[in-house]
Amino acid sequence: MYDFVQSVPYDIFTYNSRIGTSVAYSTVIRMLKSLSLQEAAMVKLCGRDLTKWGVLVTGNVQNYLFQRDQRIGRTNKMNVGLAATYIEIEDICPKAYHLDDKL
Repeated sequence: MYDFVQSVPYDIFTYNSRIGTSVAYSTVIRMLKSLSLQEAAMVKLCGRDLTKWGVLVTGNVQNYLFQRDQRIGRTNKMNVGLAATYIEIEDICPKAYHLDDKL
């Protein structure tokens, strides 16, 4: 995981997994996908629970892919995505969010 966070090149991943100092790149990707599925399930459960309140903070994530080896069909492009964080609010009165009391 540390190598992935540090953006270590793929060939370094391959070398380190062969000598046994780290896991393979595919293992890290599988682990991250599994963790994201688990977190998505947790957020869905929290969303269905009427006794819990939370805030969803979203933001744009951009990554520019610069093609260093210009060949036919390869172009520079911008990857645009969405990142989100769910924050559960604890010790709050659910009546604070009911609009009937305020209108």
